[in-house]
Amino acid sequence: MDIMGFGARDELLKRVADSVMLFCADARHVDLEQERFRRFSEYMGLLQALVRELTARRVERTPEWGTTTAGLQQLEAEINKARETLKTYGARSRLSRLLVCRDVLSKLQRSAHEICRAIESLSLGNLDSTLRLKSKAEEIVHGLESVEFKSAAATEAIVTEIAKSAAEDGRSRDYTSRLLHQISDAIGATTSASLGREMALLKQEKEEMEARKQHAEALQLAQLIQLLSRTEMIPIPRGESATPPTSDNFIGSFTCPISGELMQDPEAIAAAGAVRCIVKRFCRGETEPEALQVLLDLSENEKLADLIGNTKDCIPSLVSLAQNSVPAISEKALRVLSSLSSKTHFVIQMARAGHVRPFLTSFQQVNTEGRAEMATALTRMQLLENTARHLESEQFIGTLTKSLYSCVCKPACLGCIKRLTAFPGVVQKLVLDRDIIPALLGLVHSTASEPQWKQDAVEILISLVGASQPQDYCNNPSLQELHSLHNIHVFLHTASASSPQTKCSCLRLLVLMATKSSDARELMRCDQSMISCLFSTLSGDHRSQVRLQVLRLIHSIVEEHPGGVPLPPSPEREGAVNTLINVFTSSPDIEERSAAAGIIGRLPSDDADADVDEMLYRSEILKAIHEVICATESSSNHHHVTMNEPTPWQPTMVIDCLLENVLASLLRCIEPKRTELQRQALKLDLSTSLIRVLSTASSVAKKQAIIALCHLSQSSDQTMTGSAIDLKDQKDGFFPVSQLQWIFRMKSWCGFSSELSQSLCSVHGPACSRHAFCLVKAGAVGPLVQIVDEADSVACEAALVALETLIREERTASSASMAIAESQGVAAILRVLQHNSSLPTKEKALDLLHSLVKHSEISVKQSPRSKEVLINLLKVEELRKKAALILSQMHDIPQMSSYF
Repeated sequence: MDIMGFGARDELLKRVADSVMLFCADARHVDLEQERFRRFSEYMGLLQALVRELTARRVERTPEWGTTTAGLQQLEAEINKARETLKTYGARSRLSRLLVCRDVLSKLQRSAHEICRAIESLSLGNLDSTLRLKSKAEEIVHGLESVEFKSAAATEAIVTEIAKSAAEDGRSRDYTSRLLHQISDAIGATTSASLGREMALLKQEKEEMEARKQHAEALQLAQLIQLLSRTEMIPIPRGESATPPTSDNFIGSFTCPISGELMQDPEAIAAAGAVRCIVKRFCRGETEPEALQVLLDLSENEKLADLIGNTKDCIPSLVSLAQNSVPAISEKALRVLSSLSSKTHFVIQMARAGHVRPFLTSFQQVNTEGRAEMATALTRMQLLENTARHLESEQFIGTLTKSLYSCVCKPACLGCIKRLTAFPGVVQKLVLDRDIIPALLGLVHSTASEPQWKQDAVEILISLVGASQPQDYCNNPSLQELHSLHNIHVFLHTASASSPQTKCSCLRLLVLMATKSSDARELMRCDQSMISCLFSTLSGDHRSQVRLQVLRLIHSIVEEHPGGVPLPPSPEREGAVNTLINVFTSSPDIEERSAAAGIIGRLPSDDADADVDEMLYRSEILKAIHEVICATESSSNHHHVTMNEPTPWQPTMVIDCLLENVLASLLRCIEPKRTELQRQALKLDLSTSLIRVLSTASSVAKKQAIIALCHLSQSSDQTMTGSAIDLKDQKDGFFPVSQLQWIFRMKSWCGFSSELSQSLCSVHGPACSRHAFCLVKAGAVGPLVQIVDEADSVACEAALVALETLIREERTASSASMAIAESQGVAAILRVLQHNSSLPTKEKALDLLHSLVKHSEISVKQSPRSKEVLINLLKVEELRKKAALILSQMHDIPQMSSYF
């Protein structure tokens, strides 16, 4: 931050500190309810110390400091507002303070709340790495929120008695004298002389209020003066009489349902402050139907209706009364609101208070200028879910979207729609509207549109596409048209010609379109110019957010397609592959690495693509894969990953997706025909890390790890012929289990090893030599059994096949069966057969159980539970024969049974 920047900052902080100091000084002179003001002042003193400590720091100009500046400005304004309240209160006479104490405390409570919000917005945690300032700020906020801004019970009782006594002239002098004693004790005026001085100040205050046309307040003071004058304790100056205040002093004689007096001139009554008095009673919780009747009668006059609507807090009070459980109150409040609904600014106030129906009606009827005003106001409102539900009206949505074609309404309605996309119910209505998508496309495509309009239009389209469901494409042809090749090119062109923010938004929209629509995904994949443009952007645009969206888009296009990634032609082809490898191996962003890994996993793998294999072999991709697998495994309980450098904490879903995409890229690299990459993987001891994945990762990752171990288990001199599995037969980075079985037959889970094994394997013996690794010896049988035990896991079926291959060699079948049984494999298989597993999974479980029974003397033959489970499976047509075969081996049914 430069010197001038520090000067402006210091000036702002000084003003805040001075405001706090002046507030504390004013608070010290308050006597009534002193404890409340003292506690408030105490926490404001802590705030002053915090501001001084912030002043002593030199914080560089950062985005956080901009937020802090706005927070300090708000804080200064709120402190000055509270000080003004306190200053006005202190300027009153002590008797007058007694009457307004409750209102003043209520205002200070609101000020304390706003001061807390301003303190919370200061972003102190970003300006102070030790979090010391943030901790102090939280202490101040907690303290201010704990202050009870409520007048003492004694004060409340005195104010209530004053009101009752003023209304009842028949009170005795003794009663009034006792009340006066209570008042004098409360204000600290214990002598007749001091009370006389306070009475003189009270009368002077009343006269000043009358001069300022504050008739309601003046009347209240006059009533107190009249009450106190009934006693002889206060000397009355010569020439002054104690006559009670008459209506002639204020607003003339009239008959009012509240006061019972004669009402002659309604306009004079309203102008004299009757409406303000009524509204104040509403704000205090007094809800007399007579007061509402006065407003209802007055609102029939257009001029008076304006006066009522413009009275502070009137419309919010009426909206609150409209929800009252007493019909007489709610109906009259609604009728008054209806009388005020002819004015646009009044219906805006009603909507702001939560009464939306008049707003919706008026929005259909006003001219374009009025509609623009209403849309702007709606954009700025703090809408709640209950209020937003009223905005789901089809008529309102239709009028709002049609207004996008109006030059006058377009900017306001566009901003309003963007604001409303925060509410799912409104978005669902917008998805079904047939006018909004053509209007938004016109804004994006038009060269006359402002850049901000295009940005807002794309953001709205993102919300619509994100919320759309498959059936919406049938109900709204505009949604189908949005995904056309023409519009895809429009968004791609807009991205290339716009600011980074709009570019990111256009790419995000294309990602959503590719995710939601298979037709759009296929159009993008087949458009070679688009693919070339995306890879060119990936290579040339180094802005993190843009690059991430490009990677997401390419990944979305190719993720489920059997043909994989449609690389651009040479020489761009080599650059595209190298860029993907560089992003995966070097990017500090986890999501970038994840998307790049997913794309690498879908790179073409035909024999004609040997150049891709060569680039992968020359790179450090397998080393990076190993690092990621180890990092995700070690962070499985912490939800963050550390690779090239420390990264922010990440949710579990991001880490799971990263690992799954990395394993998909590993599968692409170590297919059986790529022996050089296999050897490289085994030198890195990837097999050990993959075995650990079997115990810690998601179900998809576990299945991928099993397939990767399958690839690595094949002998170095094993040549895969035409029957090898091609990557294009994979889906989501892993093989169908039927193809897995063929691979497992090639070798019984033994392959290269980077370590020299000195001891023989209990299952394979010499086969697990120093040139091979074995899953039994590596401890993979237990994790595989655990995967089987997770009967609903997508990896369960692959794990069953993997375990079964251990038993296929007759020479080692018995030992392998015992190894599986000792790892609780039988119990896991029985649970699969009992649970609601898929039919193919149960078939594989029966195959494995059959092999175990055939090759071992394990306890399954004597287990009553296994017999019960198998007998139940005899009722399933597809599983009957396999279950019967096992039962016959266990000698529980004859081999010539009808079940065969």
